[in-house]
Amino acid sequence: MVKKILALSLAFSYFLSTPVSANANSIIQKDVSENKLNQEKSEKLKPEHSFNQLKSEQSKSKQRKKIENFVKKNKKILFFSALIPLVGLTGLRIIEKFTEKKGTNQKNPIPQSQLQLNWNVPQLSSMNIPAAFNNINSYQIMQQIGSGSFATVFQISEISSGQVFCMKKIYFHNDDKVLKQLQIESKILYQLYHPNIVRYFHSFIYQDQYCIVMELVDGQPFDAFLSQSSLLLSEDVVIGYFAQMLSAVRFCHENHILHRDIKPANILLNKNGCIKLADFGISKEISPVDMARTKIGTPLYMAPEACKQYGEYSFPADIWSLGCILYEMLTKSLPFGNDPIIFFQNIFNEDPIENNIISPEMKKLIFRMLDKDPTKRITIEQIVREFPSIRNALVKLGHLTTSEKPGVPQNI
Repeated sequence: MVKKILALSLAFSYFLSTPVSANANSIIQKDVSENKLNQEKSEKLKPEHSFNQLKSEQSKSKQRKKIENFVKKNKKILFFSALIPLVGLTGLRIIEKFTEKKGTNQKNPIPQSQLQLNWNVPQLSSMNIPAAFNNINSYQIMQQIGSGSFATVFQISEISSGQVFCMKKIYFHNDDKVLKQLQIESKILYQLYHPNIVRYFHSFIYQDQYCIVMELVDGQPFDAFLSQSSLLLSEDVVIGYFAQMLSAVRFCHENHILHRDIKPANILLNKNGCIKLADFGISKEISPVDMARTKIGTPLYMAPEACKQYGEYSFPADIWSLGCILYEMLTKSLPFGNDPIIFFQNIFNEDPIENNIISPEMKKLIFRMLDKDPTKRITIEQIVREFPSIRNALVKLGHLTTSEKPGVPQNI
């Protein structure tokens, strides 16, 4: 650094024609006043953050960082250059040593490119898996807790152990095609052993009903939770819920499962604030290079590529659905409106509806999750690397640990 200071001190030789202290004071006062004036002007002229502005801001961010780093670096050199006539080189080295910040021997934050993500699936709470009885008489139905067009959900207890479970009874009316799809759902559920996914135990056929025994979630559907109050959730709470959803979806994708119907109605929230991804009835098992083509799902949460007549889609479609839910958690509204007719126009032609409630960081994340081009849409890996608030939430949950990549020199 001393060599750089000596070189640049020649460029600032005009400081030596007058007392250094007077020159320094005038420069500092001028710099402070100009900075204050520029700051006041920028505050008045500063535009609101918007999804449209994010497009141009992303292209300028790298250049802005370079300029900021250059200014910071040269301010320090200018300061020390002004001191050379007063203290000499020996004194300069002493000043440099004692003006270093405490803790410079500590490790700097690991850059994104050097960050290694270590995913962990925490152990589930102990629960004995009930015996695989294929007789409905082995269970006592306690109460009905939900119903739909083709299924009814009951709270049940196993007679031999007294353990309480949930039973989903689907009426397939001896249709082999429907039965095959239900068996696929059971197979998918059997693979997904994760704390944020409803746990599957076993299934059996009773008359024209396909019965699936699962864990009982003591809580409510997430859509009911969102609608029970007009008050907005804090961003910290939203990030906590979103991190759990993200962990569950990442686990699905890791096991080659495309959910295809992620929405608040298919997410459960228990009384302890634990998220449970549910309803894998239309999920599909695909490899990372395969594509789905069936137009299926809930339109307001479907990605553009999944809505096209002859479109193909894959795991990025689930990322789009999560982006819609993140927007909804923050604003209690949907990013492209509730009208199905306008919705189909907006998802192909418009950006998400502007909402100043959303912070700049969350706007940036939503903008990238709702990229209309699935090849450019942000991945779960990128979300965790580029958004520290999400990464920290996953670490706090115990689902993730971070470390430096092996073989990468450590920054001191």
